[in-house]
Formats: sequence, C-alpha cells, structure tokens
Amino acid sequence: SPPLRRRYHLSCRQSNSNGAVGTLRIRHSCRALLSPSCQPSVSVKPRTSDRGALFFVANEKRSCIISRIAASRRRPTKTSPTMFISTFRPVLLLSVAPIWSAAAFTGFRLPGIFGATLPGNPAIADFADSQTGQSLKFRLEIGQDKDESTPNLLIDGLHLEFDGADLPEGCDRVPLPGIDGPNPKLSSGPRVLHIRNEGMFVSMEGMTTVEMKGACWELIWRDDAPAGTILCGFDHPEEARRNEHSSSLPKGRVYVSFPVWIAESLVEHQARKADVTKRAEGHSEEMKDHLVKMRETSNPIMKALHFRNAAAAHERLEYSGHRSAAE
Repeated sequence: SPPLRRRYHLSCRQSNSNGAVGTLRIRHSCRALLSPSCQPSVSVKPRTSDRGALFFVANEKRSCIISRIAASRRRPTKTSPTMFISTFRPVLLLSVAPIWSAAAFTGFRLPGIFGATLPGNPAIADFADSQTGQSLKFRLEIGQDKDESTPNLLIDGLHLEFDGADLPEGCDRVPLPGIDGPNPKLSSGPRVLHIRNEGMFVSMEGMTTVEMKGACWELIWRDDAPAGTILCGFDHPEEARRNEHSSSLPKGRVYVSFPVWIAESLVEHQARKADVTKRAEGHSEEMKDHLVKMRETSNPIMKALHFRNAAAAHERLEYSGHRSAAE
C-alpha cells in the first residue's frame, strides 16, 4: 500500500476559567501509511507497508522534551500533571487514522514494549480526573508534501473540552488503543470528551462543518514513565474535501494524541536534552574541523590521521543520543 505524504499545521491553545494561556504552532511534513483497503483520492508515492491506519505525526524539532520516555526509570509523584501547551513547547503528536481493523492500532506508540503486560501508573485515575475542564483549540492544514500544485485543506475551529467522568458501558464510542488494546492496565479508561466546536472549512458550497461522532479520550501512562499520553478519538463519517483538486481528509476514525508531563520530570528531561545537544554540537564541530584539515594537507599520513579523527568524532556524534533528543 503506498504512503501518502501530507503536511500538517497544528496550532493549540489551552484555556481555562482564567482565560487563554498561549498558542503553539507546529508546521512539519508527515508521512501517512494507508491501509490496503483504503482508496485514496489524491496522488501517492509507491512504498509497501503492513500498517492498517492512516497515521500522521506532527513533531516540533525545537522542542526541549525528549520523547523517548522509556529511557528514564524515575517514578512520578502523585502531583497532578500539567498540559504544557505553550510555556514549555511540548512535542505534539497528531494522529489522523481511518481504521478498518483492530490491527491498525499497531500504528500507535504506546508507552513501553508493545505486546508485553505492563503495569500502569498507580495514580493514573487521579491524573485523568485532574484534566477535567481543560480546553484545547487547534486546526489542521492538510496538503501534499512538496507539491504546491495541490491546494491544501484547512480545517479550523476545532475546540475540545476534557471531562473526567467515565463513559458508561455500551455507549457509542470509537475504540481506543489503550483500553481496547493489548495493555488495558496502562489506560485510565474512556472518559467523556465534549466537542465545543466542530472544525470547519471553505468548500464550493461555502462554509462546511466537519462532523465528529463518538468522541472520547483516555490517559495512557506506564508505571515509572516520566510522561503519559492523552489520546482523543472521534468518528469522521464523511470525507472532507474543498474541491476535486484539493487535498482531502478521508472518512474514518480520527485520533489526536499529545503527551502530559509532571513538572519535575519535564525540568529533568529539559536539562538532559540540553546536555546531549551541547555534547553533540561539540562532536559535530570536531568532525568538521578534521575534515577541513584533511582536505588542506598534502601529507598522506596526516590525511589518514585527520580522516581517522573525523570518523571517530562522527561515531561519538551518532552515539550521543542527539537524534532521540530532537524527536
């Protein structure tokens, strides 16, 4: 099944009873993996995949958060977690997934080793309850990556509000990869999600609303992990398209996820990332310096020596962990 490269612009704003805190904007290219049963209406580039979901990730590379949370063994306290939306510039993972089978949940990054029985955070219920009243506003800009000939589809005005109340059993909701997946103990269970405003876009008929049904959310948090993941799910029954030449959001289930941190863990990981980045920059400069000297010298012995030193600096750079810190 061919992948579909799209670009998302995501802006989020957290608000509460005291007013809005701020706005974070993210613009990055994303790769989508299509299910074999999906019939995309836009051009695609060939590449095989066994995924079953259309999955997009928007990642802020300048973020000061290390997203590989499994590297830390620090046990979080029972302090209520905070959704750092603008102050700390968090990594936001944006997932849009039309689902045709339960196997499509393998496209999500659950905390820990997928398939293993892992314990959940003992305070996960309290953490989920503390999100009651939190409000998020965001928009999606969907378009072909590096293809300016196809107009983008801008879905604006999405407004969600979290409710800590549990959803009743048997209610009409979309499946969630935590509570309905192989590790339900990692999940807080499905909670009530209020859609205060559905997204809208301008089509040939005028302002068109993007309908969302079966909304719910859950908090996924592995024991001893410094951060958890809030994941919201909706059912999008109709394709959203501005015109026959524009990009589109195919019908299916839509999932939006982003991490939440305990303040102490966030500060710790910010310091760790700063240290890793500083060491990586030093190795990079050392490698470039030896490469310049290798080109400038006419002595074959010195050329070999500088080449060896540049290769050693490159190896230290690769093992410094700067790639995972930048995610």
